[in-house]
Amino acid sequence: LYPVKLGVERVQLATTFDSAAQARLQLQFADVRLAEAKRLFAAGRVKDGVRGMAQYDTAVTQVNRSIAASAFDPNALNDLSRVLDDRAARADASLRELAGSLAAGGDAEAAAAVARTQSHVEQAWRGGKRDLQSREAASQQGGGHQTKPAGGQP
Repeated sequence: LYPVKLGVERVQLATTFDSAAQARLQLQFADVRLAEAKRLFAAGRVKDGVRGMAQYDTAVTQVNRSIAASAFDPNALNDLSRVLDDRAARADASLRELAGSLAAGGDAEAAAAVARTQSHVEQAWRGGKRDLQSREAASQQGGGHQTKPAGGQP
């Protein structure tokens, strides 16, 4: 059933035409991947939990790619910036707690995998935030029109 769930998510993304709505949907899917990984660890399925962390990392990377490749109006930029801050803070706290719990339970290898994911995801969130901030600044200077991604593509 899991492949069907992922397929449904892909269809949702493919049928969402607003860039900001797509980014929010991808953020939601990243949250789901993190929650799934945490449930797997809690159930004692450590290897699956580590794979879940990799899926979460991939989902966050996809969010950043989407942000970098999309044009947003100024309101969407502000909204996404706030949402990204919130998601980053919640994910950081959640990943720290999970890594600490795994380490306390004697699973140093899984704790290290979660810590690596946390570090990579933290860098990705910061990169996405920098991109949004630079585009917010450009939007303010340019009179509030949609801002293009760094590559110049709409």
